[in-house]
This record gives sequence, C-alpha cells and structure tokens, in this order.
Amino acid sequence: MRLDMLEEGRGLRPIQRLFATIIKKLGGNFMPPPVIILSYRRELFGKQFVKAEQQALREATYWSKADAELMAAFVSSQNACRY
Repeated sequence: MRLDMLEEGRGLRPIQRLFATIIKKLGGNFMPPPVIILSYRRELFGKQFVKAEQQALREATYWSKADAELMAAFVSSQNACRY
C-alpha cells in the first residue's frame, strides 16, 4: 500500500522536498520508492538503515563497489523493479 502523502512529498523537510522535486523532474515524474521511504521520518528509520546498508555493501572486502552496484541492478531487474 502506498501512502499518498509520501508520493506528494508531504511530511518531508523543505530540503528533502526540493530534492524530491528535482528527482521527479529528471525521472519523468517518477520518484523511486526507496528514496521516498528513506526520506520520510528519516530520524526513525532512514539514517540507521542507510548506515547499515553502506556498511554491508561498501565495506565488504570481497566485493568491489562496482560489483555491489551491478548485483543491486541485477536483483532489481529480476524483481521487475527500477534501479
């Protein structure tokens, strides 16, 4: 279920709303769901999740940064979602 308030940018801080507008303009009025989720109530979920994600993907010694990005793109395509 998608919340309209997240799609419209309500509940975002002014700087987040500005970035959301730019992303939508560049992406043909499409806002990637992960960006919306990580931006909404960032202090409760987004900051901690991004920190854990960065640690898991970027600090893995056996994968390069490019390998991690390629794997993310491949998994997204297999799940039929945009990356």
